[in-house]
Amino acid sequence: MRRGRRRFAACGARHGGSAIEGLLLHIAEIARDRLRSADRLFRFGDHGFAAILPETPKASAAIPAEGIREAVSQADPSELVPEAPGARVTVTVTVVGFPDDGEDAGALPSKLASHPATD
Repeated sequence: MRRGRRRFAACGARHGGSAIEGLLLHIAEIARDRLRSADRLFRFGDHGFAAILPETPKASAAIPAEGIREAVSQADPSELVPEAPGARVTVTVTVVGFPDDGEDAGALPSKLASHPATD
């Protein structure tokens, strides 16, 4: 089990599932604010997101990805998780792209899922 998931599960156990869903909604808002109108954000697994950035080279996709990571780390924790004032919230961002990371676009979700979460 990855450390990031263990901590997320512990937060859910301590503060409840609604706190986790609220946190995920805030993270989604932060992400959407940093993506273009043509980009699409999706829920990926239980506690993650995937964004599709059409016609964007992998190196260029790293720019909004880093912006999302930075914005979440600088967000007011009391807004992200009101049930846990003072909580520290960070996210791990992985960028995969076609054709760099798979022979076809269908290979990208498994490539993305294979990257371990870190703290």
